[in-house]
Amino acid sequence: ASNQNERTNPGVENYKLQRLLARIIINNSLRPVGVADLAGLRNILRDYSDGLAIPKELIQNADDAGATEVTLIYDSRANLQWRETVMGRRMADCQGPCLWAHNDAQFTDDDFKNLLSLGGATKEAQAAKVGKFGLGFNAVYNLTDVPAVLSGCQLQLLDPHGEKRAAASWRRLNFSKEAGRRMLAKYPHQFAPYTGVMGCGPDLGAEPYPGTLIRLPLRTQEQAGESQICQRAYSEQEMRDLLDKTAQQARHLLLFTQS
Repeated sequence: ASNQNERTNPGVENYKLQRLLARIIINNSLRPVGVADLAGLRNILRDYSDGLAIPKELIQNADDAGATEVTLIYDSRANLQWRETVMGRRMADCQGPCLWAHNDAQFTDDDFKNLLSLGGATKEAQAAKVGKFGLGFNAVYNLTDVPAVLSGCQLQLLDPHGEKRAAASWRRLNFSKEAGRRMLAKYPHQFAPYTGVMGCGPDLGAEPYPGTLIRLPLRTQEQAGESQICQRAYSEQEMRDLLDKTAQQARHLLLFTQS
């Protein structure tokens, strides 16, 4: 997968974390959360402001799902050519630099439901899942206001601000259904950044995605000034520093998933 990523995205830097072996490979190549929950998200992020909470929880969630491999990719592309046919005018600002997180497990319906709960609350009944004690997926809101998760035939877009962007953007899209395929055809620029990333083809509806791919568009300075979740905007250097730190701490992060 890393060789394919090198060929298709020469501007992307790929940090691949192999669970158990703790092996790092660095390639120099490339239903909304309710508005009422914004205060809860802010409180969570105040308690988990350490940048390492983001990769730690992404790795933890992948481990919970039974994944054996996690890949984190910082994508610095501005994608200015893909900002016209998007799902709502404010989505254009979410087409640029991002963090990708890939793992080789598929989301279940329960996993998608967990995205909509604060702090991974719905994991509490599953004692085998270490993530129920942590911050959970919500750590990603340190980086972004609009995360997206692709797995199998489905793509879930989340926008805790709700009213700030087109409501049609926040349904879970099922590309095996006619309605999902219509969205692909109507908003091609929305999905164009996925092409060539971790095995994604130009048509997301062609076949189920064999794993999980999370896209975290980095909050811009303008978005940070308006955000009711987090007013932090990560620069390119800060992202590279974060992934360097992740690589240095990989063994500790992987041991955490086994504790």
